[in-house]
Order: sequence, then structure tokens, then C-alpha cells
Amino acid sequence: MATETSSEQIFERLAAQDETALAELYDDLAPPLLGLILRILDTREEAEEVLQSVFLKVWREAAGGLPFPASVTAYLTQMARDTAIRRCHASKPGAKPSAGADRLPLDLRWLPSSAQVTLTESRKELLYKLLRNLPEPQREVIDRVVFEGLTEQEIAIFRAAPLGRAQDELRAGLAFLRQRLLTLVGTWTAGI
Repeated sequence: MATETSSEQIFERLAAQDETALAELYDDLAPPLLGLILRILDTREEAEEVLQSVFLKVWREAAGGLPFPASVTAYLTQMARDTAIRRCHASKPGAKPSAGADRLPLDLRWLPSSAQVTLTESRKELLYKLLRNLPEPQREVIDRVVFEGLTEQEIAIFRAAPLGRAQDELRAGLAFLRQRLLTLVGTWTAGI
């Protein structure tokens, strides 16, 4: 995968409707995005359709640039995840055509910057270790929120637990990650 800086440069060319830039961005980011989408959807065919729709949307909207200062990789990852989850929820029996559309974030200003993504890439093994240390109930809840787009109520139903317990597990998992990420970021900026 190309560095985040090159993805940013490629996106600038894409904004000028440079077709080779779209091909380069696809070559750089399609493999990890397809892996993410496959984790959410059942079939490779569906995943490839979602991936294609994400890149078509990027092509159509690139002229306007990113709507906020974010990493291109983070932006495309979020777009691929949201599109795949919408497709997954819409394909469930009895789903309404817009099922799941209201459950996904519309404000993406929280996405990391290019510098933050580059920093994270350099310490990927520490992040994996951090996630492996997350207590199992909390990891399962976070995993279902991220990869299935479940709400707290759906998690409570899935776990056959009270809503309060599902909310507590999600909050505890996020607090665990937040605390350890802050510690890791401190070591990163100190050059440790």
C-alpha cells in the first residue's frame, strides 16, 4: 500500500479528473478495502460491487475535494464500511429500502488526518496487541458495532442481556481503548 502522502497526492490529481490517478488509488487501496468489505458481507460478488460503487462515488465527488481535512485512506475506509453495512442491513428479510441509513454517522470530521494515519501505520503491531488485550465481552461488542453496524439495542438482543449491560460493555471497551491509545500516542510523540 502506498504511503498516505502519496494517496493525498493521487487524490489531488483525481480531483482534476485524472483517470490514471483513479487507477493508482484503486491499486493502492482496493485490496485492504475489499478485505474490510468481505468481513462485513457474505459474498465476494457483493463485496466487489460495493468496492466498485465506492470508487465510482469518489470519482464523481473528487472534484469538490475532501469535505474536511482527513486522510484519504480513512475517508475511503469509512465510506466502504458504511456502504457495506447499508447493503448488509438492506438485504435482511423484511428490511426497508433505507434500512440502516439512519444508524451510520453522517459527520465524518472525526476521521484521522494523514499524519495520524502515517503515525498509526508505523506502530501497527502495538495497536494489534492493544486490541488483543481487550477483554472478550468488550471486544465482541466493539467488533459487532464496527463490522456489523449493530446498535446498542441490537447488541443487547443478540447477547440476550439487558440494554444497560450492552451499553456498559461498549463504554468499558471504548474507555479501555481510549486510555491505552493515549498512552501509546504519548510514546509515539516521545519517539519511544
